[in-house]
Amino acid sequence: GTRATEGSQGWGQPRAELANRYQSTVTGDFCEKLIPKNPADTDARTAVNSALNPESYKDRDYRMKSTLLWDGETMVTMLNLSFDRGTNILYGDNAQGKTNILEAIYLCATTKSHKGAKDKDIVNFNEEEAHIRAYLEKKEDEIRIDMHLRKNKSKGIAIDGTRIKKAAELLGIMNVVFFSPEDLSIIKNGPAERRHFVDMELCQLDAGYLYNLNHYNRIVNQRNRLLKDIYQNPSLRDTLSVWDDQMAAFGSQVIERRITFTEQLNDIIGEIH
Repeated sequence: GTRATEGSQGWGQPRAELANRYQSTVTGDFCEKLIPKNPADTDARTAVNSALNPESYKDRDYRMKSTLLWDGETMVTMLNLSFDRGTNILYGDNAQGKTNILEAIYLCATTKSHKGAKDKDIVNFNEEEAHIRAYLEKKEDEIRIDMHLRKNKSKGIAIDGTRIKKAAELLGIMNVVFFSPEDLSIIKNGPAERRHFVDMELCQLDAGYLYNLNHYNRIVNQRNRLLKDIYQNPSLRDTLSVWDDQMAAFGSQVIERRITFTEQLNDIIGEIH
């Protein structure tokens, strides 16, 4: 078959042709890695290096086709579930794992748990790691997302067998709206909870907002470190204005987009309440 990946080279070729030019290996994160059989094949190396362009998946409105969950290194399947194109209803007794399925889907879309739990809290108590594999589709296009959760290491994420370096590259491929009892914290808790809610929605919808927010948070952290260093070395105060200017530039764009998003929500909510 043909792997439909816009903006990429090499991977759009039929698998039979790929097999003639590459040998495939699988890394510890269950990521497929293609190695040219002929080291002198520069075109093949170029194709591999540009095989995955996360931006090419954006705004495609992928839906969940199926998901596979298992624990530990033995790859013993705990659940293999396929979804219908219409409405899917999960029902059963309490403590049977219904919410776990929804949490796995949310993880594949956002890299985070809807409960705000850390990876070590998601993994089975008796295991050191867990795996989620999800297949997404849109018309004839299908992609695979692998999530490797570990208690003592950062998670591994791969799209179509190619590991991604930043979790942000996953956002926007599959958009989700998640309702849970934890949503009450948006109202009960302070403004930080509401900002987090807005951030999670906008990061899925707006790549520009994600870029600005990441830079703003990074600048705030660096500025805070500088303030601590100034206490020991007052001469560093002259560099503070550099961080102030950047924080104001990115922060203003973040605030402006949040205001626009809130106004859009109010237009919808006003007709309901």
